[in-house]
Amino acid sequence: MKLTIEAGTIEELMAKVNEIANHFNVDLSKSTKTPVTAEVVQVAETVVVEEEKPKKAKAPRKEKVEEAEKVITYTKEALSSALQKVVEAKNMDVAKEILATFGYSKVRDVKEEHYGEIIEACEGSLN
Repeated sequence: MKLTIEAGTIEELMAKVNEIANHFNVDLSKSTKTPVTAEVVQVAETVVVEEEKPKKAKAPRKEKVEEAEKVITYTKEALSSALQKVVEAKNMDVAKEILATFGYSKVRDVKEEHYGEIIEACEGSLN
């Protein structure tokens, strides 16, 4: 809500503010309502008063919900397991080649953002 009050003096301004407060049955000395912020646009002439209204929560869009459901989180344990399967099915050199493709030589050095890609590469090497 935006309200503009024009007044020539502070006394006139305060009288208008009190008039508005009385209209809405608000006791300014004991108000527990939402805080009101005021910005003086021109000293003793215009005051703009804005009341913050709580925003309504919107239901997530169907596409975003479906997209969120597709997010898969990989762990270091899943990465180690995938590499172990490659070692067992192929050999250690193949597992090392997969890591090297992404610029790594040790599992402990792999950054979390690469877990998924490396796991997929491991699964691809088993097919």
